Amino acid sequence: MWRGELVNIDPGDHGIDGLGNSIAIHRDARHHTYAATLRVHGHDFSLAQPGHQDQQLDQWATILEHLAAPQRANVTIHWTQHSRPHTTAAHERWLARHQTATLTASARHHYAELLAVDAAAATSHDTLLTITAHAPPGLRRTGGWHEETVELLCQELDQLRHRLTAAGVTVVDVLDDAAIESAIEERLGRGLAKAGAFAQRSGRPDRTSTSMWTHFGVGSVVHRSYEIIGWPRYELAASWMTELLHWNGPPHTIAIHLQPVPRSESHRRIRRDAAKIETDSTDRAARGFHVGAQHRRAAEAVHQREEELVAGHSEFRYSGVIAITAQTERELDIAGRELEQVAASIGIEFRPFHGQHAAGLQAVLPVGGTVR
Repeated sequence: MWRGELVNIDPGDHGIDGLGNSIAIHRDARHHTYAATLRVHGHDFSLAQPGHQDQQLDQWATILEHLAAPQRANVTIHWTQHSRPHTTAAHERWLARHQTATLTASARHHYAELLAVDAAAATSHDTLLTITAHAPPGLRRTGGWHEETVELLCQELDQLRHRLTAAGVTVVDVLDDAAIESAIEERLGRGLAKAGAFAQRSGRPDRTSTSMWTHFGVGSVVHRSYEIIGWPRYELAASWMTELLHWNGPPHTIAIHLQPVPRSESHRRIRRDAAKIETDSTDRAARGFHVGAQHRRAAEAVHQREEELVAGHSEFRYSGVIAITAQTERELDIAGRELEQVAASIGIEFRPFHGQHAAGLQAVLPVGGTVR
């Protein structure tokens, strides 16, 4: 599960200005990675006009292009969104404080009705962006704290922070160790981390968790993780994931991992894929079999990838994981069926991490690494 250590550093010592708190560096000695996390907040993307959504998506693509530069070959990124049912208590308190003549009885009544309707669907979201630097192979044999890799991470973190702000994304803060632990606790189910759900900094073994074929349990809470294995194969609008991101099911976390692909490797993969599709199509035609739309679309997709690569764009390996938290396995089953319907409506296919739900849960936490 959660392995590694959290170490607070002073941002000023690493050339990062404008932060009032320490930065937590998550170090995974086993995989030689160092990671830091930002909490970010967008601005009503789902309510924006399609043209404005496209502009925002283009700005995000530009940010990713910077991460894909050759000199940044050891940097990866992943974002997570944790969603959970949210009460309307804060709005009700506001209404109680404004029981004055400035609000008519009719206005108070209609607002209370709105809160009553919204209570069943109210959901809060917490979005974190984690950037990970991988120590170069030559440094991995030395062990210990790799200051050069930490410096690289801090440089990339600072640049990412400014680029996000320029793109209209609010960077709420850079997380310190207490904020990281709180985020992990929230994603596991409040109170579980303190109860010993994960190995702590002391490295004590986890004796309270139960790993089953269909779920991973800690105390009275159970988790089930799903790997996204199929993505839409048709043209998409910028807001195509809205239904999934706004799903108001039980507490759940969505994570997307992005890893830049070196351009030389991209060229090799494109040539290999093009040759395979062409050979398969020729072979099928020679044997009298139909060459259908699936082959044509695959060939078009490879051609488009090549065009984008020639135009200067970079490829990314990407993977997605969704983890659901519930009180019982039956609740997990119900939520899983709901999630399957939502995912199918936007063209996503997934499968459960049966036998490896702990690894799936690890992939949605704001710590370094990739889906393994």
